[in-house]
Amino acid sequence: MNFDIKGYFYKDDRGSYCRKYLDITAKNSNKTKPQLMIVMMNPGSSKPLSGIHDGRILTSTKPDPTPYQIMQIMDKKNIQFARVLNLSDLIEPRSSTFYSKIKYSRKDTEHSIFDSARKHELEELFIKDVPTLFAWGVNSSLNKLTNLAVEELKISNPLGIQKNNNKFYHARPRLKKSQEEWLLKILEQMDQLKFD
Repeated sequence: MNFDIKGYFYKDDRGSYCRKYLDITAKNSNKTKPQLMIVMMNPGSSKPLSGIHDGRILTSTKPDPTPYQIMQIMDKKNIQFARVLNLSDLIEPRSSTFYSKIKYSRKDTEHSIFDSARKHELEELFIKDVPTLFAWGVNSSLNKLTNLAVEELKISNPLGIQKNNNKFYHARPRLKKSQEEWLLKILEQMDQLKFD
């Protein structure tokens, strides 16, 4: 299955580059509503192919490597439309820099779609009646954001590999073997699900 990847990019009021969401659709699909929702950490190194972060339209996107894990799931389960939201909209390729940023320079949570001030955006973008996958990682620096997401979404039985509390293993672990193991476990969890 070949996919179109489109993101909604913008610059926030502090001048940080951000991505609000990412839509992954099978080419020539006629689906108008996501069949799978995914919540991950942040957009990583994702960028608009146009180079423009104008916040006005969905635009063709160069994703970071993590969404390729999602595309493998979509391919194997014949899912034609998935949407990715992140704990944070902040584009930052290096996880360690991102953790430092949200701990020290961005202690607010307005960069998160799960912030109460952005409730209308979340309601517009999050589809409630489809399976949801949590895959944001287990670093304790994320605790404030993961708590926000879990409280806002109130999903009793999400897909994902849970470590404890609100910690779910990242969709793309560093080791290739671990990436394959994560993928197999998620596919197993999806065995009984139907994607209309």
